[in-house]
Amino acid sequence: MNFDVSLENIRLQIRDLRYKGILIISKAGKSGYKIAVNEDDISSYFQHYLSYIIPMLEKANIADEALKISLDLGNYNKIHKFIKALKEPDI
Repeated sequence: MNFDVSLENIRLQIRDLRYKGILIISKAGKSGYKIAVNEDDISSYFQHYLSYIIPMLEKANIADEALKISLDLGNYNKIHKFIKALKEPDI
């Protein structure tokens, strides 16, 4: 058997496991990965992603306002509907 143990492949495998619901975290300031085993680990996992998600949503809101100003109403409504769907996915 030939296993690809490149850094990129390991990252892809970790990503796939995360999509399956396994909370694999990386500690700030430390190399490597570990499975979340306590409340602090889980909290740091979500805080890490929130530090990316919240600024992205803020940028989307700014872009939304800029589009409202620059586009005619018909095009704006189509784009706004798409952005709203991204912010508020069906549960």
